[in-house]
Amino acid sequence: LLDLDEKGRALDGVLALQLHKGPPMTIEFKDMLIKHLPDDLPILKLKDRPIPADALGAPPRGKLPKGWKPPVYGER
Repeated sequence: LLDLDEKGRALDGVLALQLHKGPPMTIEFKDMLIKHLPDDLPILKLKDRPIPADALGAPPRGKLPKGWKPPVYGER
């Protein structure tokens, strides 16, 4: 999991798996591993890991900040 929001990211905190409301269902997660990394690793910036030109994006939903335009990546 990489958070490339250089200004708004938290460098520590909680990792959560979210289930949105809906009809009753069973959710299963398999083979998950959390690996603790050393504190002295360099902090990555977006330029270090550019989004590939052919990557497909998912449009954001919900209330968006006024005037905010989501980045558009590849389309199907």
